[in-house]
Amino acid sequence: MLRRSAFSLPTRVSLSSHKLGFYEAGFGRSLRPVRARARRALGGSERMEFGPLSDEAASEDAEEPLLRGRQPAAGRSNEGPSTQSVLLIGTLLACVLWLLPPLDVLAPAPSLESLLPLTHGRKQAALDAAPQAATRAADTAPRRELQSGPVDSGSSPRPVALAAAAPPQHPTAAEAGRAAPRRDLVFGVVAFRPDSGCTQSKHAGQQCDRSPYYKGLRRWVRSIRMVLTPERADVLIFTGAGKGSLASDPTTGRWLQEQGVHLVEGDYADSASRVAHTDPSRYVWCVMRNRWFVIAEYLQRHSWRYRNVLMSDTKDAVLQADPFAAVDMHGAIVFSGEGGGKVLRLRDSKKGLPRTLNCARGVSPEARLALGNTEPLNAGVTAGDARAFANFSSALSRLVAHVTTTACLATKDCTDQGLYNLLVYHYWHEYLPHTRKVVRPLERALSYTLGHKKGCCRIDADGHVLNDGHQVPAVVHQYNKGAAGKALKRTRFGGRYLVS
Repeated sequence: MLRRSAFSLPTRVSLSSHKLGFYEAGFGRSLRPVRARARRALGGSERMEFGPLSDEAASEDAEEPLLRGRQPAAGRSNEGPSTQSVLLIGTLLACVLWLLPPLDVLAPAPSLESLLPLTHGRKQAALDAAPQAATRAADTAPRRELQSGPVDSGSSPRPVALAAAAPPQHPTAAEAGRAAPRRDLVFGVVAFRPDSGCTQSKHAGQQCDRSPYYKGLRRWVRSIRMVLTPERADVLIFTGAGKGSLASDPTTGRWLQEQGVHLVEGDYADSASRVAHTDPSRYVWCVMRNRWFVIAEYLQRHSWRYRNVLMSDTKDAVLQADPFAAVDMHGAIVFSGEGGGKVLRLRDSKKGLPRTLNCARGVSPEARLALGNTEPLNAGVTAGDARAFANFSSALSRLVAHVTTTACLATKDCTDQGLYNLLVYHYWHEYLPHTRKVVRPLERALSYTLGHKKGCCRIDADGHVLNDGHQVPAVVHQYNKGAAGKALKRTRFGGRYLVS
């Protein structure tokens, strides 16, 4: 809405046959010197008047006709502009100034691109957490704040910092312009309860033996460094707080630090903002589901540092090849199907189908039937463009908060595979309309899931597992499950990747 400027139009004009009363709001004696200078600048008579600017001034010249100014004395020049002309010009100038909008009206409105992405139903915005030049170059900020070391726990994801670490800094535009291309990121999640240091769920019970997790984690880290150097990619682990952190085990923490692995602590407990029900007694501590809130919060602040991102299970997965060279990930999220053996479609899965449909809040009967005809997805390995992955994690966390009802929890209190299927096959165009989706079937997938394979496995001379097309998948998943778990230990793959 336009606002008036500092100048105002006359508030009262009265005309008579002998006088014109001309009053302006907001002007008084302080403008009398201005009036005198105006007379001199216009070359008018010293006695020419523009009208009284105060009651006192009006009384001084009450007998003089204001419209024409004072009559010139005999012998004086009658040249110069008339009072009528001056009044007309002044009135026009006041009108123009009054009609001009203030400067803040002319300022551009904030762009929607500056808002956080992926509010429900809103167009996806780009993630620019750093200056524009910095987003096109490498991260030159100190990385010590992400190293393993003393623990700083809290409710939101917190990097585990070294004692002498400097505060995080964003690179300046000049530094970013001189920097190398952005790095890639490989991350996993290994978190335990902060109070007991154990894992716990309604179905699996309490498990306090961490050694299987540590063994799988070491294999996973070593396999990453076989294909991605420290100069090429960062390795990060989202972990718990307190006793639930990997840093709480001195041996493991020291080994991870030696390998250059970064630790970020987070909270994995249910809360009112993370579920769709209102029963606090049903809240659980759940890494599988609540990891997405931790991941989304971290990537919203740090995705600008990276080019591509790979999320992978750590307990039963290894990298055989560069995952970022296998698929074009620009602006995309890449999913791996895991339909194999007796489970080719979601309707064939005794666990996957109810986990998906019981959480399909508001999905029509026709859409539910269509979900049963889709290929089950591997929720343990996902990759994509860094910004796209940040948007994906935000979308999945919002979907978790939308569909986690008591009916959803009745199937399994802690899972996210069904939610993966829902987002990719049903809600994608609503939550991620501007993100490219790539779904690859099992035999061409980025991650080769062996859990449902009837037999195992083709191994090349270098110890790589081959798919049915005799190609080397970038990631091998569930190598310790089913037929694969029995056969691979005695192969070249076991000697290369499964060393304790």
